[in-house]
Amino acid sequence: MTAAAQSVKSHSAASAMPAGHVRALRIWLGSIAFLIVAMILVGGATRLTDSGLSITEWQPIIGAIPPLSDADWQEAFEAYKQIPEYTQINRGMSLEAFKSIYWWEWAHRFLGRFIGLVFFVPFVCFWAAGCIPRTLMPKLVGLFVLGGLQGALGWYMVKSGLVDRVDVSQYRLAAHFGVAVLIFGYTLWLILGLGREAGAKPEEVAAAGLSVADLSQADFSKFAALILAPGIPLTHPEPHWSVLKARHAGIEVIGDVELFFRERAKSGATSKIVVVTGTNGKSTTSALTAHLLSAAGQRVALGGNIGKAVLDLEPFAPDLAYILELSSFQIDLTPSLEPDAAALLNITPDHLDRHGTLQNYAAIKARVFADLGAEATAVIGIDDEPCLAIAETLHGPFAVKRLAVGQPVQNGVWADDGVIMEMDGGYEVGRAELEGIRSLRGAHNWQNAAAAYALARSQGLQADVIQQGLKSFAGLAHRMEQVARVGHVLLVNDY
Repeated sequence: MTAAAQSVKSHSAASAMPAGHVRALRIWLGSIAFLIVAMILVGGATRLTDSGLSITEWQPIIGAIPPLSDADWQEAFEAYKQIPEYTQINRGMSLEAFKSIYWWEWAHRFLGRFIGLVFFVPFVCFWAAGCIPRTLMPKLVGLFVLGGLQGALGWYMVKSGLVDRVDVSQYRLAAHFGVAVLIFGYTLWLILGLGREAGAKPEEVAAAGLSVADLSQADFSKFAALILAPGIPLTHPEPHWSVLKARHAGIEVIGDVELFFRERAKSGATSKIVVVTGTNGKSTTSALTAHLLSAAGQRVALGGNIGKAVLDLEPFAPDLAYILELSSFQIDLTPSLEPDAAALLNITPDHLDRHGTLQNYAAIKARVFADLGAEATAVIGIDDEPCLAIAETLHGPFAVKRLAVGQPVQNGVWADDGVIMEMDGGYEVGRAELEGIRSLRGAHNWQNAAAAYALARSQGLQADVIQQGLKSFAGLAHRMEQVARVGHVLLVNDY
């Protein structure tokens, strides 16, 4: 039997490129597009103030440095005095008046140089990090070439006004402006096309032995299942048309995470799987849990709703532990979810457009505990009412570890004032200190660290080993990321 590949998402190919790479490339190219607009506006001001011929030399490198001394200014002014614009129109202009038009032209050229720098340095970094898809590379090189051409064309335009004219050639000016608009449009085209670069072409899919079909016209009764992307509505605000067709045909609707767990069950793999979910903090907790296990010498694969999709992770192996961050969308599509340890951090109103009510949203989150085995561990936050209500329903046979910040627990892990305390029967049996760990500042990160501690303990790590792992955790980008310090003020990126 075959499963119907979910192909109804209009931008499905975007998933082929990691979301983080797409986001970073879009921010980079978006910054370039913004600078291009700024350069066009400054160029317009340069034209309106008749400043475009104030710099009479083309010096791509040292020209970035403006006159710094009186002698430098006088030299630049003397060069300007030799061209027709000065001799026929601006004769008698003062040095101060010359400076005012000089700065407009200098700013215009400086923006061009700055755009080149903003393009080239990140380009090299992205290339070295393997973030640029093969099909995108020639397009980016083409953008760079266009930028260089624009610089040369700008000088070609200025040259037309240095000998026999008092202004630049209108034809060269139009060409210069037209190329600027072309570069801007080309950059936007690249931004809009990002993500599709790494998508497989239909002929490549066919060559791999897979069938390509229009699902809207397909006979769903011939499919074993519909594998739905998590972002496509399963129930609310209304089921997607593909879901309705699947239900009408009597086939199940599942996600890629369900295939992952079914494969483990079918293969008999003994790999440990740890699942982390919650409204907030699940990415940091997942990454920290993976880091703690890895720092202790274990092989770890991190994925799901963070980094790689589950089916792109390494194959099952006895010595490999999987740390999966799962969203409510993914859990809803995984009826066979059976991890060896699961953590539900917190629940606050979120995604209600997809789940209808807070109660339904909480019920879906709670499914991470539904099929835990006798040797498994449930880690459940109790700092919000929905999670506390779920905690009251958890009675094993698996181990239940409650999670709290600022309030002690009988069995589980709680955190207060930067200290994590592990409790068993009301007695402290282990602790870890967070003081001085910059990536784990704040009470919300105390909860994340406490959850990761509990999950790491469920996988056999000792408290002293966990403490060392906490100290070496670098954190996630945009998560309590220290940017700079200005005097006594610390600037932190926690977007």
